[in-house]
Amino acid sequence: MSRRVLALLLVTALAVAGCDEDLALAQDFIKQWALDHAGEIAKNQMGLPSGDAYVDAAVEAGGPILQLKEADEAMAKGRANQDPKSMDAALKLRPKDWTYQLSRADLALQLGDMTTVTKYWYPSFENAPGTPGGIEAYQRQQGQELELVHKRISRGDGSITGYRSYAQCTTLYDQLRQLSLKVTEVSKPPSYWADRRQDCEQIPH
Repeated sequence: MSRRVLALLLVTALAVAGCDEDLALAQDFIKQWALDHAGEIAKNQMGLPSGDAYVDAAVEAGGPILQLKEADEAMAKGRANQDPKSMDAALKLRPKDWTYQLSRADLALQLGDMTTVTKYWYPSFENAPGTPGGIEAYQRQQGQELELVHKRISRGDGSITGYRSYAQCTTLYDQLRQLSLKVTEVSKPPSYWADRRQDCEQIPH
């Protein structure tokens, strides 16, 4: 196999590992390589032999990068627009990605969909790296997203009008209180979240 294709395969492997810098490098590399082999790639994608076994191998190897890019774009749209359908599309492409699972669960909590919260929260924790860095990343993402959920549905301290159920309210503030003990990105102290948790008791249950 040529050195160029070997380099492509190496960059593909790095990108699939999930590092943003590696992914950007892979995308730039493949973009230029694709321009140089546009005709052969078009044949391959039509299901026809390209006439170049190296091109066929490289296109196949580049598939995971294209899939990752498509999934990331769908998840970014889902997060920005609070759109569960876009998130579900991303998860269909990358069902084991804990960052996707966690965002989907957090959006479900915002929407009061407790069944979907359960469906994705626990797998997200199981799939996240068990290293100190992985745990920290998990807690940081969850803290940031759940504080956004609070800002979107809270109608003010002491009010319960924005919540769809007792379970939604208590789950949100139990989690935020715990996270505020661990994650500096959570802006309020544990006592604040404990007070919001107490407000939930006004909701029939």
